[in-house]
Amino acid sequence: MPHNLAALSPLDFENLCADVLGADLSVRFELFAPGPDSGIDFRCQEGGVRIIGQAKHYAQWRDLRRAVAQERAKVEALNPGRYILCTSCALTPGNKDELLELLAPYCKGTGDIWGHEDIDAALGRYPQVLRRHVKLWLQDEAQLQAVLHNGLLQLSAARQAELQQEMEHFVVHPLIDRLYQHLQQQAVLLVSGAAGVGKTTACTYLSLQLAAADGYEFHFLHDMSSIKDVWSLLQTGRKQCFVMDDFLGATFLDPRDALGLEQELVTLLNKALRSDGNLKLLLATRDYVLSQAAERLPKLNAWLDVKKQKFGVTIEYLKSPIRSKADILYNLMFYSGLAPSQRSALVQRKSYRRIIEHRHFNPRLLKNILNDPGANDASDVHGWLLQQLNDPTRYWESTFLRLSEEAQCLLYTLALGPLPIDEPTLMHGFGTLYRNMHGHLPQPNALQAAVAELEPNLVSSFRHGQAIWSQFANPGVADLVQGLMSHHPGLQDVLISSVRFYEQGEQLHRLTLKQQAAVALTKTQLAELLRVMERCVDVATPRLQEMLGRLGYVQVLGEADHLASLWRTLNECRNDLSPADLRLLTEKLAERARRADWGAWCKQQSYGDLTDMALALLEGETLKRAVLAMIENIRNSQDALYMAQLYKSANGVPALTDHEARVLLTHIVAACAEEIDHADDEDHLNAILIDVEEIQELVSVDMDDVKYGAWSKLEGIERSREYEEDEEPDLESIRQHRVANQAEWSYVAALFERGGA
Repeated sequence: MPHNLAALSPLDFENLCADVLGADLSVRFELFAPGPDSGIDFRCQEGGVRIIGQAKHYAQWRDLRRAVAQERAKVEALNPGRYILCTSCALTPGNKDELLELLAPYCKGTGDIWGHEDIDAALGRYPQVLRRHVKLWLQDEAQLQAVLHNGLLQLSAARQAELQQEMEHFVVHPLIDRLYQHLQQQAVLLVSGAAGVGKTTACTYLSLQLAAADGYEFHFLHDMSSIKDVWSLLQTGRKQCFVMDDFLGATFLDPRDALGLEQELVTLLNKALRSDGNLKLLLATRDYVLSQAAERLPKLNAWLDVKKQKFGVTIEYLKSPIRSKADILYNLMFYSGLAPSQRSALVQRKSYRRIIEHRHFNPRLLKNILNDPGANDASDVHGWLLQQLNDPTRYWESTFLRLSEEAQCLLYTLALGPLPIDEPTLMHGFGTLYRNMHGHLPQPNALQAAVAELEPNLVSSFRHGQAIWSQFANPGVADLVQGLMSHHPGLQDVLISSVRFYEQGEQLHRLTLKQQAAVALTKTQLAELLRVMERCVDVATPRLQEMLGRLGYVQVLGEADHLASLWRTLNECRNDLSPADLRLLTEKLAERARRADWGAWCKQQSYGDLTDMALALLEGETLKRAVLAMIENIRNSQDALYMAQLYKSANGVPALTDHEARVLLTHIVAACAEEIDHADDEDHLNAILIDVEEIQELVSVDMDDVKYGAWSKLEGIERSREYEEDEEPDLESIRQHRVANQAEWSYVAALFERGGA
């Protein structure tokens, strides 16, 4: 049966040739990392004879002959005991004779020259080799169905198409072989890792291997609800393999369902362990979801405590992100719609380096760009490609329009910020916005499904501390969503009405202040947004509440910080508001300022904002109480300077008594001295000294001791620096880091320049 060798990249073809020859000669060939090969793609030693193999992935005879002629000098320099050439080109007897003339006496005969037909025949003799090279038979529907054993449920046509696309840029690395060996002996494999590292593709690849090699019936299921489907498909005594992708859901397990599914999952895991190898379970999940589920699901946590070390593995990028990105980009370029001359031009310009380092590097985005018909029309494909990467909005927009309503709502929720968003804020904001957009509550698992749909290409989630955080996966996605918001007035009204935390309103207003406003609000919308922000002044996100709670400010909930922010915003927008709206909002802020606990506010907010608000919003005894509270709570030299300026100007401030003035000066000196005691940074100390000099110019107060303390600490820092400069740097560590980095980029250069992409 002829096999589509063109479906393989040059590296895939090289691995195939080593496997085929190894099986035919009953030896194991060594393979090497990409790099200048000196005529060696793989080699072995048999009976004292050194055998060297070379793989030439060419479709046309003239290209192959030219490449082999250039290879002759390398072969002579190597002087192997035997040289075997493998090519994907179809060869006639005359072709083989001509190649033998070029390669004799190192090729012992035409039997050492393998063409397309020889490789096809060998794959028929060694089906175990064919099964290992999934890309060959995944392209053929008949072969795929035969391998899948015509089980109870075959892969759907849509899933088969997805698999073929995924396998195009899937790189088989040593971990896969170890995992396959694990599966041959164990019933369960739990694969975790960050979104987008290839967990699903790896599990699918392994399952197809099991189906092909050992006759397992293969099923692909998704999310935690699929556990029920597994039970309905199970047949005693039948060899079955289940890939349960994202088996714990995305992030947020619905407590109403989770406990029941937890029991079914643990029972299923234990059943697999007792199945004598007939039942294989491959479970894939994001690592942060696994840790979150372990906290929420006690029975699963108990099982993991005992079993995870034996059955669990974490997939990360290959040895470094640079190598991982290079491998992915290589295969994307090879399978792209670019002409060979364009791929060669990109290699010559070393475009691969710019792409790998680009802030918008994303496999799905790159696949869209490389297959864009516009690339073939570009006179400078290098410049065109980088231009698309710099502004990928139109590619994300086509993706956005195909998303579910839930996924689109989640992206709008993230656009409201603040980024990254913690789990409680995201759940609250998503539910509110979805209800306002669609007129009804979302389904219980809507957010879970939206996260699964968007990760890892549009949204990324991670665990930090005790919380799960989410953010845009790519700056281009944020730009896209904000751009869509700016062209949809109805959506803007919904977003304003959905603001529930002050930080959301602040973010929405911030988007209107860009030089080219992402969200252009009308005057009516702006006034409504500011009214909503005023109502939310004392409603911080759960993240800010938690932070303030740790600092001891639980009662105020960020009110001072929010009110100061709103006061600045109101001043910026004065010319964009009607007199009535401006007057109403100013009075609401003044009402808050009159009833405020200024002593508590002083512990949170810069005195610059506080003094400005106090003078603008308060008067008489209310203003005097605020000023006295600020005097009592001066924290640092900046606060001290603001109070010195206020005291000096006395612009509308009720006069201080002599006692109050003495207290002010005492607190100014004490705050500056205490800040110096805690400062250990040169820039910080210099900034304090500048404040102290300005304070002395404003008010008559002795600050000499304070300045002496700062100068003494600066001298100590200088002496410490001189000591550190006398110490020899760790040159060996620097050298090792430089060598490692050079090795990474040497690998990348060799990968593209040798293979030609």
